[in-house]
Amino acid sequence: MDRRYVIVRPARSRLGRFVAVGAVATGVDVVGAVVLAGIWPRVPADLVALVVASTLSGLLHRRVTLRGDEFDRWIRRPGVFAGVALVAGAVDVSVFSLLPLAPLAAKLIALTAAALVRVVAHRVVLFRVVRRDQARPARRPPPPGELRLSVVIPAYDEEARIGATVAAVREALSAVHDDGGVEIIVVDDGSTDATADAARRGGADRVVVQRPNRGKGAAVRAGVAVARGRTIVFTDADLSYPPHQIVGVLAAVEEGWDLVIGDRRHTDTTTRAPAP
Repeated sequence: MDRRYVIVRPARSRLGRFVAVGAVATGVDVVGAVVLAGIWPRVPADLVALVVASTLSGLLHRRVTLRGDEFDRWIRRPGVFAGVALVAGAVDVSVFSLLPLAPLAAKLIALTAAALVRVVAHRVVLFRVVRRDQARPARRPPPPGELRLSVVIPAYDEEARIGATVAAVREALSAVHDDGGVEIIVVDDGSTDATADAARRGGADRVVVQRPNRGKGAAVRAGVAVARGRTIVFTDADLSYPPHQIVGVLAAVEEGWDLVIGDRRHTDTTTRAPAP
């Protein structure tokens, strides 16, 4: 099965690219306005500089800041963003053309005024729009997969209870098994006991053994790599979250949510499968 993996770049790297692109666009805006103001009246000079800088900024953000991001859902209302940009641009042009100062000084003040407009608009309008959009499922078509659900259970030295864990998960997901299919994958992460054999005896559909012990993250990735389900859930071998909650997680993912996580502490977040 063709399964794609997305490498998520650190937020700090993306922030650095965002700042760099902003600095380049601002420089083009300032230099363009000041130079053109020596040739044309200030209004057309500033308008041309703004259009060039905005176009450059949009291209660079798309090609540099957001490159490789398959899940950039944060701009769903281009009209709202364009409206804010137009208002900020109008403030920039008005201040630059009306201030009786040298072009450079007037442009710097105009930039500051436009930046204040953007800050207020971002907080009052744009962030609210983004949060509202992200509070809705993406409504993507279902991904490929032979089964409806795969459950990955990383395990280390769990010989004593892995069989009971597999049985409990299978019982909790019996309805899913009858409606689309489910598989239980146990990843033995370099156990020193007979965890793998116990998982097979307990009825796991697939047992992956990795040597040496590489940690929970590596175990989860190994399970995901062999999973055949359209939705993949991982849970701990000690069942710190009751297995029946996987049904709620599955339902939320199938509604179109990108990611569903059980959490006992962050009760103010949007929770689709509440944890006890």
